[in-house]
Amino acid sequence: MLNSVLKLAYFFFLRAVGAIFPFRMAYLVAGVISRAAFIVARDKRLMVQMEVKRLFPGATRSRIDMIVKRTLEGFFQSEMEVYLYPRLNKDNIHHLVKCVGARHLEEGVKGGRGTMLLFAHFGANQMVMPAIGYTGHRMCQMSAPATVWIERLPQMKSTLVEKVMLRYKWRNEQSLPVKHINIFGSLREAFMCLKRNEFLGIAIDGGGGKETVDVDFLGRKAHFPTGAIDMALRTGCCILPVFMLRNKGAGNTMIIEPPLEYKTSTDKEADIRYATQLFVNRLEQYVLKRPCHYMYFLAWRSFMATKGDTPFL
Repeated sequence: MLNSVLKLAYFFFLRAVGAIFPFRMAYLVAGVISRAAFIVARDKRLMVQMEVKRLFPGATRSRIDMIVKRTLEGFFQSEMEVYLYPRLNKDNIHHLVKCVGARHLEEGVKGGRGTMLLFAHFGANQMVMPAIGYTGHRMCQMSAPATVWIERLPQMKSTLVEKVMLRYKWRNEQSLPVKHINIFGSLREAFMCLKRNEFLGIAIDGGGGKETVDVDFLGRKAHFPTGAIDMALRTGCCILPVFMLRNKGAGNTMIIEPPLEYKTSTDKEADIRYATQLFVNRLEQYVLKRPCHYMYFLAWRSFMATKGDTPFL
């Protein structure tokens, strides 16, 4: 009962902050929450610590604590951003996202076969949607509705408070200037998006794919879903790798990299592995520089493996 009351208080607090606080102040509040969570949210802290120790076995205690603290800060900043979504528009999005490499967007448009914005659950990845959508580009987003976790994790998301929070988050996500396409449903609209020469956002490391390919990542073999690359090979679309870095204090920098130079041959499986490895090589460099941007996702995937999902690493 107490846990539900605390979660409800947390929910209404974030709603209030997201609705009325200046953007920079909202990020500061998220930072304060993350520092408190490092002390009191033992389960979250230990989950991330275990992942950091697994990937960086030689890390010192101080480095581990630093990565965990920054990981939690990024997590709560992402939480806060969901409550800011309804206030975002074309006139203020530049306060939260600075863009590097925007010229590559036009390269994709000139190709005429659609553009896939390929990213990972790295940093503020969801901010790609408003950053692209509010520039006037038509964008679709492959996504899992927040409410899907009510079905996938009924033992954890069964309380009324959890359901209210997830439904509110999904409502806010739907306020963004993109068309959401459920990754657990038909992919027809995703193909139509590319056919219309629009932008399709997709996370290559999501857990919704049935088929995976093994590639080298962080000195291990990682199992990445094949769906995104398979779609690109079938359509011949342009693939633009996108990485969203968190700035110190508040806001983010979106880096749009040059098109991925994938290839097509008679060996489709080899082509998928080759293109996936190309992207993962770039992702790896970002993760090594800013492990805190990816640790929560890796910890979450490790947790989901205990619930029956395919292990990621």
